[in-house]
Amino acid sequence: MLGQLEEFSIFSMVNGFTTISHQYQLNVLGKQRDYTASFNDGKPYIAAIDDSKKGDFKLTSPHQLFSDLSYQVAFRQALLNNPDLQAIDFHIAKNKGTVKHYTFNKTEEGVTDTSLGKLAVTKFSYYKSKNEFIEFWLAKDYAYLPVYVQNVEGGKTLYKLSIDELSYGGKAIHAGEEVSLN
Repeated sequence: MLGQLEEFSIFSMVNGFTTISHQYQLNVLGKQRDYTASFNDGKPYIAAIDDSKKGDFKLTSPHQLFSDLSYQVAFRQALLNNPDLQAIDFHIAKNKGTVKHYTFNKTEEGVTDTSLGKLAVTKFSYYKSKNEFIEFWLAKDYAYLPVYVQNVEGGKTLYKLSIDELSYGGKAIHAGEEVSLN
């Protein structure tokens, strides 16, 4: 095996959205990186970071902090609460010991072809420059599930994800098919 990446966030949606913790473990070709963030520490906008490369430190921000994963869930929740949303801001605690501010703007709506078939999507984008951007294509009929995500930094594609298969309760779901999530 060349490498392994494990990443997860724990959050609460009781009385608003709160990120509780985030963990990232990377092991590629013998190089290892571990990063753990504990959010809020009894205060709204503090994250305690334990980084295998940089040691322990705290980040503070005048804004609510999210992890690299929890902001995506908060993003979807915001769209479910307000489908007409045109822009949304997030302050994300990064594993480099910084807080990055992202403003995602609605840049497109329409129908796109996916391996699941044609899906009605809303596209939100963060553009810093042509060499640094993030795009989310979110399926309206599936609670704004990301069907395509692209992240480019320094002119290099960090990742590009597209949905190939969708199932619920062990049953394959195809575009246009109504799904009951109860």
